[in-house]
Amino acid sequence: MPFAAVAGALFGSILAVFVLWIAMKFQGGWSEDGLYFRFVLPVISSGLFGYIYSYIVCEMAPHGKVIAGAVMATLLGVFGIGGSLISWTASTNSTGESVQMTVGCVAILVGAIIPIVDLNQKQITQLQNEIHAQRMDSDP
Repeated sequence: MPFAAVAGALFGSILAVFVLWIAMKFQGGWSEDGLYFRFVLPVISSGLFGYIYSYIVCEMAPHGKVIAGAVMATLLGVFGIGGSLISWTASTNSTGESVQMTVGCVAILVGAIIPIVDLNQKQITQLQNEIHAQRMDSDP
């Protein structure tokens, strides 16, 4: 499950960056040295990576989809926080790179939480509908 989620999320985020890069080039006003490409695009791709990762994990789990998604999102967060800590303590990284790594980690976590909450809401609505249907069947 984790390998498919990582591979799918990596492919999806690379594809999204490529599409956003082409969109940036067709507009003509943006360049690779600008703020959008250096700071905004990595945050978007990080958030998309977290979303796709968590979505794949939740869909592939046979039972306990929300729990599986929460556990795998937690593992993703642990790896992201560990990478951020290493980035802050490494003497070779600048402060800007460390800030960018931290913001990317937050974007990954936010992106990973969204499908879990969505799936949880769908399950709650489905249970409420089943309870309502049972009550309607039992009433004369």
